Amino acid sequence: MHKWSRGRLRTRYLSAISILEVARLVSYGQLDLGMSVDDFVQESTRDGGFQLLPLSTRVLIESTRLPGDLHRDPSDRLLAATAREHSLTLVTRDRELLRYGRRGHLRVLAL
Repeated sequence: MHKWSRGRLRTRYLSAISILEVARLVSYGQLDLGMSVDDFVQESTRDGGFQLLPLSTRVLIESTRLPGDLHRDPSDRLLAATAREHSLTLVTRDRELLRYGRRGHLRVLAL
């Protein structure tokens, strides 16, 4: 997720739910980071990299109240709720999230 300022990238964020998804893919052998997930998070958040966005109670609740029609995948709903709560642009290649954004419910940027 990104925060933009006057058309320029200002800050990059990494959602806690994204870390769960990465860890899950690594554990299933579907993703090779070339390092442990712990090291990946540490490297990603070091020296001006990504800022970690924890899951707040508000985001958890809002993920169940999203407007429009987004499928029931909890991870995608949490990503959408996190981006909406923090007024961020979600960078994704997920077709459902991109469609949800095109319907005006979420700012998205396709990878």
